[in-house]
Amino acid sequence: MIVRCSRSYRKDIGEKISTRLEAVRKGIIGNPTTFPKPPSDDATVAKMEADLLTNTVAYRRGGIAQKPAYQNTLESAVKMLNGLADFVDNIANGDENIVISSGFIPTDNKKSKPTNKPSQPSDVVVTRGTEGVIKAECAAVDKAIYGCILTDAPLSKGVVINSLGQLSIPKDSFSCNVWVDLNRRRKKHFEGLIPKTTYYVYFYIINTVGVSVLSNEVSIICA
Repeated sequence: MIVRCSRSYRKDIGEKISTRLEAVRKGIIGNPTTFPKPPSDDATVAKMEADLLTNTVAYRRGGIAQKPAYQNTLESAVKMLNGLADFVDNIANGDENIVISSGFIPTDNKKSKPTNKPSQPSDVVVTRGTEGVIKAECAAVDKAIYGCILTDAPLSKGVVINSLGQLSIPKDSFSCNVWVDLNRRRKKHFEGLIPKTTYYVYFYIINTVGVSVLSNEVSIICA
């Protein structure tokens, strides 16, 4: 059976739909390399999240008089999710890991699945390309997506990778530029960097069970 985005959200109520929209917005729009040109942009999806949450609360507090506005917004939100799910299915072409990275829940796959979350990425190799280019790769892992973080200052210990592979950095943790590549491929390519600048590379791995811890830091001076 081909894995697709589950449409189980159609049975959910307002708050759960809003939460799913947020996860999908971060998963799809936050990863333009894998999901270029989605049918809804960040501002549109964020507004739908907020409107649905507002109308859900109003319906709960105001009763039947607020139901039409709630129902209309709920139907619009489900329609938006349907369009985004179709978009992801066309790109994923049955790849469960791509569906997971989008923020959607994959349909059940009868094939064998990983039973444990990935271990820490190993054998990280970082090399210079042409001017302003850095290349990186890590050891291969079966049935996984490879995430890679590039920064121009070392990451602090407060950095968290959530279950979707999205990077969360405490506001007061540190100040630096961050590039995140969640393309499923193991080999990464960063360009447009500043020559003679030291950059720091970290890998993490995502499968259907969870997310690994960050790899050990590897630094390199850009050509």
